[in-house]
Amino acid sequence: MDRIADSFVKISIIDQGPGIPEAKLRRLGEPFYAIKDRGTGLGLMVSYKINEEHKGYIEVESEV
Repeated sequence: MDRIADSFVKISIIDQGPGIPEAKLRRLGEPFYAIKDRGTGLGLMVSYKINEEHKGYIEVESEV
């Protein structure tokens, strides 16, 4: 976790998964869009909304 300019906190999460293709990456956060078999597509949507309400943002980068 890094403090950025005294008004933001940056949290980076890195994993060793296979990556997300660009077409799917653009849709992350849409209601009911899931890339996992058992996903509901609501978790990231709620996370994006909470961040938005607190004047934050989520940036996702991925390579296949």
